Amino acid sequence: GVTNLFGQESIYIVEKLSSKYKGREKTAFKEAVHRISTSTTIHLIDWEHGKSAYELSGLKRISTTFYEAKPEKGIFELLDGFYPRNLTGFLRSVDTVNQTQDMGFIYAMLCKHARKLILASDDALDLKTAPWQRGKLRSQASLWKSENLNSCYEGLSRIDISMKTRSTSYDLRA
Repeated sequence: GVTNLFGQESIYIVEKLSSKYKGREKTAFKEAVHRISTSTTIHLIDWEHGKSAYELSGLKRISTTFYEAKPEKGIFELLDGFYPRNLTGFLRSVDTVNQTQDMGFIYAMLCKHARKLILASDDALDLKTAPWQRGKLRSQASLWKSENLNSCYEGLSRIDISMKTRSTSYDLRA
């Protein structure tokens, strides 16, 4: 735990509390967590990777606030608009998403998406890809000529290399 400057309050950060704090039976663990959560001098922060606030509703007895951090819907709409003959709409989406997301994040997601489109066009998607996502990627990949999609991905890769080797004076916003 971390104590504030004057030692009056403590902060404890835990992970996956929901996996241990479930069911209706009372346990010593649950009682201890409940005592900590009702204390005014202890703050408990639980990190739940990949779970929505709805899935964590069982923790409402010990929590007064839920913060859910996830990518905004805009980034996914941007990726859906990544196809030829949509330059104006795509650039407008980039500008909108860039107001709330870092350009590096947008660029990384775009590279990953372009790679998935290439795999979809070659029918080489990972078997773990959900059927609805597989269909969506195939549909979007069909909007591209194979050589144009590959050329676009190569361009994104060249940008990545030049940024990492500092062989350009531009940043991602330029």
